[in-house]
Amino acid sequence: GEEFSTPYVNKIREAVEDEHFMVMYHNCGNVVPLMEQVKNVDAQSYSFGNAIDIEKALEVIPSDRIVIGNIDPEWRRIARRLFTTRNSYR
Repeated sequence: GEEFSTPYVNKIREAVEDEHFMVMYHNCGNVVPLMEQVKNVDAQSYSFGNAIDIEKALEVIPSDRIVIGNIDPEWRRIARRLFTTRNSYR
């Protein structure tokens, strides 16, 4: 949380982020209970795994930030199978 992670993530973000490089914070776990701390990372963009309800993130992360992810990996396999099998019908 705030004591163990956020200050260190912020140091890294501040050291590398500039007008040519944007940091994306990614977390696959259920960070809903820690969403305020995640917001305090102050990244320009956030990526979340499917372990959370994306609406919970959108309620906390500022609206001028990019929020992506939250897609179940099974959907990727399904989409790939559909594209692969349908390619033969071109």
